[in-house]
Amino acid sequence: MTTIDFTAEVEKRKEDLLADLFSLLEINSERDDSKADAQHPFGPGPVKALEKFLEIADRDGYPTKNVDNYAGHFEFGQGEEVLGIFAHMDVVPAGSGWDTDLYTPTIKDGRLYARGASDDKGPTTACYYGLKIIKELWTFQLLKKFALLSELMKNQAGLTWTTILTM
Repeated sequence: MTTIDFTAEVEKRKEDLLADLFSLLEINSERDDSKADAQHPFGPGPVKALEKFLEIADRDGYPTKNVDNYAGHFEFGQGEEVLGIFAHMDVVPAGSGWDTDLYTPTIKDGRLYARGASDDKGPTTACYYGLKIIKELWTFQLLKKFALLSELMKNQAGLTWTTILTM
């Protein structure tokens, strides 16, 4: 059985991981219905973040799918079964009390500050890199298909994850 030291593997990719995360955090992906249209169902910000996420996955060689700017996903592996990981790229409007720019990622006292750092762009990037490490280092055929789905404004479009994967 193959054993992966994920801590060591993440450390090897730390600069790339942070660069990808920062590129997502720099995008103001708050919903803006005043700018919504057919190409931007929740305004331009959420779509820009979704496109950036899919661009990262495409860069790394994954087949990607944008589902009418409501959601997107990438997949790898084989098999009928799909292990789906859900994430979202939109952020809610910021409350008060920020002493850093909301969309300039800042590391202060070992903590990362930016809109979406903990909900949900940071965890999404962590999952993405976990899957990337598995894909790069796993030495046998995966019998399940892995899919990371990035939804915008969960359930607003009335789409289920099984619908998204088949679109």
